[in-house]
Amino acid sequence: MSGQHTPTPWVQNFTTVVASHGAFGTHWSQEPEIATCVLLPIKGAAHANAAFIVRACNAHDALVSVVKDLIQIADAHVGEKFCREARKLLESLGEVEHES
Repeated sequence: MSGQHTPTPWVQNFTTVVASHGAFGTHWSQEPEIATCVLLPIKGAAHANAAFIVRACNAHDALVSVVKDLIQIADAHVGEKFCREARKLLESLGEVEHES
């Protein structure tokens, strides 16, 4: 993956995900649109999907930090299986730091 994503926090405006209020302007309509969830036949799904994207993306950095801390603790106290699974999680999040 190249480039950088729009800084968090992101906010939800109905079915659209935008950069947080005030990051780029004084009104949500001036904020860059990050994603729009299409209306689905399932009632409320587009709104729920936008809310889920906002929650997941805003929590990403904290989640990665906690998993990295847990790996350090587990290396000394829990065992390799936990560490292997935690490293798989970091890899799936695109957060693998290659050891030298």
